[in-house]
Amino acid sequence: MEFLYPWILSGIIPFIILLFLLKKLEKKRYLDIPTGIIVQRISKLKSFFRKSGKVLWILIAVSLIIALARPQGVSELEKFGVEGRIIVLSVDLSTSMSSTSYSRTGRSSVDVIKELSLEFVKKRATTDLVGI
Repeated sequence: MEFLYPWILSGIIPFIILLFLLKKLEKKRYLDIPTGIIVQRISKLKSFFRKSGKVLWILIAVSLIIALARPQGVSELEKFGVEGRIIVLSVDLSTSMSSTSYSRTGRSSVDVIKELSLEFVKKRATTDLVGI
């Protein structure tokens, strides 16, 4: 895998250093008071969610930096020895095409187009790709 802008990846290191510096600057905002077991468990649960939230933000930021570096997969192209054409038939299938008022044979335009399309596809070479 290669990156289109590999120099952007150098932004990960200052970001991690900034996080550690902010962690050291963060002051303790509470007093240690002895409490019961239930309150201790709740506070442990709160701290877990606080820490996991930080980890989530770190993962998002690192993923964003990697995405900005534009990773690109590089692989060798394979050549095929088959030659042909790619043909796409565009057919109108609206309700007006099912009308028989303009036809001398009494058949709808959709039926005529189906028949002509089948004849056209049968005449194509086996290497041609035909889509509808």
